[in-house]
Amino acid sequence: MWGGACGDVWGRKGEKIPIPVLNQKERHIYYGVIHYLTKEFILKLYDKGDGLNTVDVIQCLRDQFRGSRLLFIFAIHLGGC
Repeated sequence: MWGGACGDVWGRKGEKIPIPVLNQKERHIYYGVIHYLTKEFILKLYDKGDGLNTVDVIQCLRDQFRGSRLLFIFAIHLGGC
């Protein structure tokens, strides 16, 4: 998967190659955070993207950067590449 977030597969040019999720229970979500000034990347893995996990990520960041002002910009990726 060095070519990007979607990985690389062999196939006809311009034609999408579907890769099925064989076990829906193995699905997961990543919360990725970039510290703008230090360029540090923080990645947290959860079993689903919901309000409770979002709040957990924010609380972890508040604890890690206690006393700092934080700016959150959310981007949602709904599948596909």
